[in-house]
Amino acid sequence: YEQWREIRSDAVEIIIKRFDSNEAELKEKGLDLRPLIDEWKEARGEKKADVVEKIEDSLWKMSYTNLVDTRVETKKSLVQVWARDRAKTPGESHLMLAYTKKDACSLNESARALMREQGVITGKDFAFKTHQINKDDFGAETITVENKSFAKGDRLLFMRNDNGLNVKNGSLGDVVAITKRKITVLLDDSGGRTVSFAPKLYPFIDNGWATNIHKAQGVTVDHVKKLGSFEEYRNLAYVAMSRHRHSIEVYVSNLDFWRKEKIIDRLSRIQEKLSGVDYLNSDQINDRLKDDAKILWHEKKLQQGRDLWNAIRITGRSAVAQIKGDHGGVELDGESVLDLRDSEEKRSSEMFKFREALPKERAVFEEKYWDKYRDACEYFEFKGRFGRYPTTEDKGTVQLMGEELTRLAGRLYQEKALENGVLPKLADVTKLAYKEFALRPDMEKLLAERVAVEHGVSAQVGALMANLMITQEDVSGQKLTKSDETKCLDLAKFAEGRMTEITRENGNQNSVGGDSGKSPDTSPNLTTYRLTRELTQMQAHQNHHGTLPTGESLLKIQEQARVETQKLSEKILAEQTVQLQRDRNMRQGMRM
Repeated sequence: YEQWREIRSDAVEIIIKRFDSNEAELKEKGLDLRPLIDEWKEARGEKKADVVEKIEDSLWKMSYTNLVDTRVETKKSLVQVWARDRAKTPGESHLMLAYTKKDACSLNESARALMREQGVITGKDFAFKTHQINKDDFGAETITVENKSFAKGDRLLFMRNDNGLNVKNGSLGDVVAITKRKITVLLDDSGGRTVSFAPKLYPFIDNGWATNIHKAQGVTVDHVKKLGSFEEYRNLAYVAMSRHRHSIEVYVSNLDFWRKEKIIDRLSRIQEKLSGVDYLNSDQINDRLKDDAKILWHEKKLQQGRDLWNAIRITGRSAVAQIKGDHGGVELDGESVLDLRDSEEKRSSEMFKFREALPKERAVFEEKYWDKYRDACEYFEFKGRFGRYPTTEDKGTVQLMGEELTRLAGRLYQEKALENGVLPKLADVTKLAYKEFALRPDMEKLLAERVAVEHGVSAQVGALMANLMITQEDVSGQKLTKSDETKCLDLAKFAEGRMTEITRENGNQNSVGGDSGKSPDTSPNLTTYRLTRELTQMQAHQNHHGTLPTGESLLKIQEQARVETQKLSEKILAEQTVQLQRDRNMRQGMRM
């Protein structure tokens, strides 16, 4: 995000400095910056920075209408294959689907041009004002009016049920006759039935070569060609991929999906019904991003539940009030809020409260069952992983395994709660946790091999990095981004050198003590324990501040880890002493 912001600022600076060569192109895109550039040349000091901000705002707003199309070549290929297959099976119905309205319009334009060339569309184009009805999450209807062209041979999509015409939302057909007052359509799957109507009286129509997924929810055709989109989510992907009788093909851009596995990853993701951004126009979004440096920390930590509630607060009152036809309500934080029982607002509020309380519930769950999971590691999981029961010296390893299993169970607890909307039972979580925990060594090994190759680091750094990535994913409960992966790499490189320092430090302390034997605090188990203790705190600092701790903060973390390790070492030594005394007593008793 910070890198993108710097690039954006650099781009604005370049546009200002080279304005004379950019002016014509900017005017073509509907932006006249000459008055602001002249003001910038005359301004001094802070006023100059204010003018730069105005220029940046103007360019930012313009970018919404001049976005780069990442799917141009994909759409060309899709239309060519669609036309080829359509020609092969002229008696069957074919449809192209896209997620965005913009992509659907682009596909329709390309299809109409190609059908003109092939002689499928003939005669004059007639332009009509078409209406599209959209419903928001509160049930309020809005109508979008657009100019659309139709001609004889065109495909037409009906977008509203009409008993008089005997058509429904999603009906498709071919235009067999058209004038500026009337359209006659031969309906698909109707046994040759035609319907004639006046577009002024029934304007709920659209071009039917391609459509967006929302409009296609009542459509069934023989063959579908679908344009995959990075913005898609599970519900709409399912709608799109269940419109066909015989075949469906999905086309995607490698600028949208840079790896094949990303296709399934994106199209299967869950999307909450409401999102704050869904209710903001470009100006409102721009206002909220003006001071992005200040809100960066909050942006990174916002959860879906918070987005959901903000959406209600921003637009819920007016939208729901229009539906109800009244403005009665109650007071909440000094603002009037509609008191609507069994409504979307109530449901959203309850979901928000559930999500807000979930981190505390998870913390309680982990604290309550920490001993249970540690005991499981000491008596069962350790043997399963290492093939032997732990000795006294293995207490550090058992402790770390117990924490790992507890974190894993906490993440699964959180996931199950979000999935079902209710707090899960211990037995359900524990069963899943033990199953995944048993696979952890193999998962960590495979991940270590991948990151070592991808980042060109040693096997040791790759192993440390894999462990940090898995820990981070358990703590956050979210899939790691490339930025998160880079942070884990930086921490793993630090840890490689730190491991050597801790080993040397422990060895020096042992030499000063004059004990030539291996004491507990020099064992590899406790060295790993101490390093892990440091890395856990450093990772928390990195997540909160965005950088690794240095100076006094780092020394404080290292000292805390040393003290914890020393306490564990003393506990191990005490237990060893007790065990030695028991053995001695037993031997003496046998002699007697």
